[in-house]
Amino acid sequence: VSAMLAENFVLSAGTTSYTIGSGGVFNTIRPKDIASAFLRYGSLDLPLLPIGKETYDNASPLKFQLGTPLHFYFEPSFPLAKIYLSPTPDAAYELWIRGQKELTNYTSLMAAHGLERDYEDAIKATLAMQLAGNLGVPVSPAIMLSSTQSLNRLENLRSGDNPLVLDGGLLIV
Repeated sequence: VSAMLAENFVLSAGTTSYTIGSGGVFNTIRPKDIASAFLRYGSLDLPLLPIGKETYDNASPLKFQLGTPLHFYFEPSFPLAKIYLSPTPDAAYELWIRGQKELTNYTSLMAAHGLERDYEDAIKATLAMQLAGNLGVPVSPAIMLSSTQSLNRLENLRSGDNPLVLDGGLLIV
């Protein structure tokens, strides 16, 4: 099960790339992807634009210059992923990232989980069916339908066959 989680890390002036994952410079659960990132400098938040490997590689003079980073490139390598910033940070900015991560454990029953809505729906509906069965109570048709639909949505998400829908109604298959 994966979740979208936000974390922050302190950058070092003059350092372009950082490893991220268990034992990395950013010692945390390795993200599968980074959805968004921004820099916090004092009371100012500065968004970072994601770029691909080719764009990062071709931005050669800019990526080695010192300045306020404008872009990031995320390389989901294993066992440690890497995040590259361009230009190279000129100060100890606070980097905030929102990334897709595998959930490994909860710190407590009351801990925020950050589950995607589809996972949360499937867990709740399936739990309701199991509890009804254990208590000898009939399962309502609405709960059966909710469980079936939420599990089907998860199956479609995991199969990778789902289309990407962008704002404005543009459909990409």
